[in-house]
Amino acid sequence: MGVQSEESIEPVSGKEPSKLIALLKQYGRDLLPILLALAGGFVIGGIIIFFSGENPFEAYYALVYGAVGDSYNLAATLGRSMPIIGTGIAAALAFKAGLFNIGEEGQFVLGALAATVVALYFPPGPLALVIALLGSLMAGGVWSLLSGWFQTRFNVPILISSLLMNYIAVNFTSYMISFPLIEVGGARNQTPMLPEATRFGRLIPGTSVHWGIFIIIGIVILVGWVMSKTVAGFNLRMFGANREFAVSNGVNPIKTTLLTMLASGMIAGIAGANQVLGVHYRFIDTSLTLPGYAWSGVMAAILSNNNPVGVVLAGLFFSALQTGALGMERATEVPSQLSDIVQALMIVFIAVRAIMIIMPKTRET
Repeated sequence: MGVQSEESIEPVSGKEPSKLIALLKQYGRDLLPILLALAGGFVIGGIIIFFSGENPFEAYYALVYGAVGDSYNLAATLGRSMPIIGTGIAAALAFKAGLFNIGEEGQFVLGALAATVVALYFPPGPLALVIALLGSLMAGGVWSLLSGWFQTRFNVPILISSLLMNYIAVNFTSYMISFPLIEVGGARNQTPMLPEATRFGRLIPGTSVHWGIFIIIGIVILVGWVMSKTVAGFNLRMFGANREFAVSNGVNPIKTTLLTMLASGMIAGIAGANQVLGVHYRFIDTSLTLPGYAWSGVMAAILSNNNPVGVVLAGLFFSALQTGALGMERATEVPSQLSDIVQALMIVFIAVRAIMIIMPKTRET
């Protein structure tokens, strides 16, 4: 019996290293292109800095310090990452299903507008805060759902309709803030301040990090669980990987498209509500569009290959890059727009790799 027990243990111990190696190889394959894209972006950025007459090492040191150099900079990076991660998860959910929803900016601002209206006109208190969040879910979700309906009903590609609908949403919210909801006597186009009872308190006083961060964390956990542990998530992933195969196995394409677009828009909408309820305490014209939160979220989804945990890491990275770029601009003569160049280069490198993988398969078929 003793010999048998020893023999039964040996295969198990022999399998463990192989599993670990396989896991490391899998994550290595996923991470290597991202690391190469990061390196390529920074190298080309450094070359641009060098030819502009600045020291790349000093500029990048200033960038890192501006992002995480002290507690204030670190909190600023964390606060800026929340809308990027929120819109990134919204994009990743749709992309995973093969639905190219790039209307997160419009869904983001409409969610913020709905939350602002509720917070201004409902009696202040926790109930108004809950209704404001529900309103943001509905506004972002319905706006996104329209793009899904256009595709399923009229065969209008979601990529086109969601992009064009951004302009309608952004200009509509700008009109609402500039006229019907404008603060009388205010210095700029903005709504009145929201009541204190209908706000998210600061988690770290003196910074933009507020209690709404737990909503973003909850969304990441929920989406990750749904995508990896549920039948609906499996169907969604199958629908995105091979639509014909998914449909032949009983996945309803219309239902999947509409529900995925609805959920994607709801996430983007509540991310917008987070900003007005927890950061600005009012809706200021261009405050949600000028920083490019939603587009950074789309890039985070692309960079992470639509993995929820990857979206968090990419969102934190882009936030650090953008926050640090402001510090770099103050410490050197390098403009903060360099961060946009580095981000764009990373996405280009990822896209080129994807094309190089797809093209040989296309030739074979």
